[in-house]
Amino acid sequence: MWWHIEIVKFLLELESEDINCVALPEHQRTPLHKAMILGSPDMVSLLLEAGADPTIKDSTGKTPYQLGKNQTIQKSIRFYAAEHRDQWDWAKAVVVPLTPEEDEQKRLKEAEKRKKKNQEKKAVKKNKQQEQEQAEKQKIEAAKQQSEREEQEQPTTILKVVGVCAVVAVLGCILYFGTKEQTKKP
Repeated sequence: MWWHIEIVKFLLELESEDINCVALPEHQRTPLHKAMILGSPDMVSLLLEAGADPTIKDSTGKTPYQLGKNQTIQKSIRFYAAEHRDQWDWAKAVVVPLTPEEDEQKRLKEAEKRKKKNQEKKAVKKNKQQEQEQAEKQKIEAAKQQSEREEQEQPTTILKVVGVCAVVAVLGCILYFGTKEQTKKP
C-alpha cells in the first residue's frame, strides 16, 4: 500500500486535483472516504493534512469516519480531530476528537474492567468448586453415618432373631411334650 501513498503525495504536489473530488459520481465518495474504507491510517493523515474535508457525506449519507472498517482507522481521524479541533465541524463529521492520552486512559480502564471480570469469574468458579467439595463431603459423611447406624442395628437384629428362635424352640418343646403326655394318658 506504500505506493498508494506515494501516488497521492505526487498528485498533491502537482496540485492539479481537488483533494475533495468525487471519483465515482454514483457513490459520491472522496479520496478520504476511500482511504477510510481501505483502512489506511497513513493515507487518512496525508489527506487530512492536505485539506480533505471529513464532513462530506457520500450517497448513503455517511461521512468518511463512518466508513472506517475498524477502530484503528477510526482512531487516526479522531487523533487528527483532537490536534485540529478548530479546523472542521467535527460534530458534523460524526467524529469525537480523541487524544492519545484519552485513548490510553480508556484502554487502561477497559483492561481493568476485563481484569475485574476475570477475577469475578474465578471467584464464582472457586465458590462453585467449594460448594461441590462441601456437597461431596456431606455425601461421604451421610454414607458413613448410615454405615455406622447399620452396624449398630445389626447386633440388635441378630438378638431379635435369636430371641424369636428361642421362643419357637420353647413352644416346640411345649407342644412336643404336651402331645407326648396326652398320648400316654389312655
